[in-house]
Amino acid sequence: MAFSQLPEYQYTRLEHEHIRMVTLHPGAPTDPLRISINTRYLHFCPAYTAVSYVWGSSERPHLIDAADTATGAIRVTENLRNLLLNIRPGPEEERIYVWADSICINQEDQKEKTEQVKLMGRIFARADKTIFYLGEEDEDSKMAFKTVKILNMMKGWPWPPGAPDIWRPFIRFLTRPWFYRTWIIQEVVVAK
Repeated sequence: MAFSQLPEYQYTRLEHEHIRMVTLHPGAPTDPLRISINTRYLHFCPAYTAVSYVWGSSERPHLIDAADTATGAIRVTENLRNLLLNIRPGPEEERIYVWADSICINQEDQKEKTEQVKLMGRIFARADKTIFYLGEEDEDSKMAFKTVKILNMMKGWPWPPGAPDIWRPFIRFLTRPWFYRTWIIQEVVVAK
């Protein structure tokens, strides 16, 4: 049976101080995404990556095969699918563990959302690394990161020559939705 015909993943109740962890299975760039979802005690999780990203549209048009999960497939947003495709290990690499809020928290259960939001600072602090996914690359991305490098090398004023040419892409980059999320301060402060 094709995974698109599987029923959707059914969340089970989390115990106190437990979280869901996504196992992102290796694959070639053209392979469909495959994940497993497991429950872990927050204090005894394997090494994992927390991801900070913008959900984008609330629509969840993409189904992901929830391998090793008896209940089937899970729906995700366009942004989360792109993020997972970007960080998925290659065919010869090991699987990775990921914490992504829209999968790891049952968005239909207000009580669980409240409990899990209280744990988010610790979830990000305990992660071995955090990926800040700012979206897909566009025509301004390279110039924006070049500007960041220039700023990092500067020891003070004056601003570099050609300022309008380098500042416009940088300013457009800073207007990406990720920079306007409420949670980024917490995620950045506690991230490794």
